[in-house]
Amino acid sequence: MREDIYALPTIRALLDAASEGLLLTSADGKVSSCNARFLALWGLESLETGSSLDALAEKMVSSSDDEDFAQDFFKEVKNDPASVKAHLFETTAGKVIECLTRPVLVDGVPLARLWNFRDATKDRDLFDAFEKSESRLVSLLLEQELTKAAHTDLTGAM
Repeated sequence: MREDIYALPTIRALLDAASEGLLLTSADGKVSSCNARFLALWGLESLETGSSLDALAEKMVSSSDDEDFAQDFFKEVKNDPASVKAHLFETTAGKVIECLTRPVLVDGVPLARLWNFRDATKDRDLFDAFEKSESRLVSLLLEQELTKAAHTDLTGAM
């Protein structure tokens, strides 16, 4: 019984130490807890325990570049509470936020849902830089081959 006194502060400390944004919701779609990283990722000052996930999802959807796609994601999760789902939110502010959500099962029954959010903006920026670099390399190689061809006669001599 004495260990129970330490359970909640320990869980809170673990949530706050995580580098990802974490949100825990109940099976009926109410916010149970979140960490500071979650609030920062979504630009929220606070989130009231017991508030509706639907209301929070509306804020997330409205800040998304593709609102219909984001809305479909939340509908799919709501319609299949035992599912594991992933989504990339591209926000109107230019951020890319990766989401992975999975049920917390007790005896096979969804008791709650854990939502992990990660800022993937740097990953996208690195990928974009790689694509630009690759495109430039292909252009240079093509230019080099064309220059070689222009300086070669029909016999293959330069």
